[in-house]
Amino acid sequence: MGPDRVCFFVQVISRREALGLLGAAGIGVVVTACRSQSSPGRATGTTQGSQGPVPTTTAPQVRPLIRKLDHVFAVVNDPPRALRFMNETLELPLAWPYADYGSFASGGVNLGNLNLEFVDARGQFVALHPARVSGVGFEPATTINGSYAKDLEQRGIAHGLPEPGAFWTNIAFEDLAGPNIAVFATDYHTPAPKDAAARNKVLTDVRGGRLRVVGAAELVLGVVDLDAARRRWQPLLAPARPDAAMRWTLGRGAALRLVQYERNEVLDLALDVSAPSAADELASLRTHDDPLAGLPLSCLSR
Repeated sequence: MGPDRVCFFVQVISRREALGLLGAAGIGVVVTACRSQSSPGRATGTTQGSQGPVPTTTAPQVRPLIRKLDHVFAVVNDPPRALRFMNETLELPLAWPYADYGSFASGGVNLGNLNLEFVDARGQFVALHPARVSGVGFEPATTINGSYAKDLEQRGIAHGLPEPGAFWTNIAFEDLAGPNIAVFATDYHTPAPKDAAARNKVLTDVRGGRLRVVGAAELVLGVVDLDAARRRWQPLLAPARPDAAMRWTLGRGAALRLVQYERNEVLDLALDVSAPSAADELASLRTHDDPLAGLPLSCLSR
């Protein structure tokens, strides 16, 4: 986009709004000597130094839409058995017991900064073999309502309508991770699920279970086109930006990392552990009769 077109865009919707929108979309812009219509003859965006124009524009402050990763789910044929493995064998605390909610049934495991949910394979939910994370849920930075939906639209993020329920409101983000991975945000109506300190304390109280889990380290998403995937994800995750390894750090939650792969698929849920032998122990416990049906889990020792 040339300087003349940038100046025109800035003058039509205001310079601050334009930079905010372009920044949220991951587009870097340097505005040079655009003249304000309200103040003819006054240049904005640069000052004159001894070596020529010096940019004075600071990076726009982008309001976050996402606070952190909240939970991920895998659809399995026997969720109660998967929960027992996580709770009784790995000694990890339950986030909530297995229960039937009408349109679906599930139970969750508390990983401190992330809940891992096992959903029953029925109705719209189909189990994958081997199992994969097929739902990625974020905690929104603000209440999910009409205003939140408008913020998504301003950043060009395709989305569904807010879906209010008895205990939470969901909103789906479309076209982010491929047809087999649902991406959404969940706004809980009660304070307890939003209490990060309390959620972490539950895990700390059991000393991280058998593997000494400190939390979820990162969710690794394989993508067919890495650059295109980065452009799709950046408007939602801004102001966070990916590092050289294409990893977004999201608050105190698990990071999201994209890697080049032959198809769009969640490749790993990496656990942050303090036990040096955790990886070997986890491998020894996951046998041919694995109740997690091959769900990819790994351990990153501190």
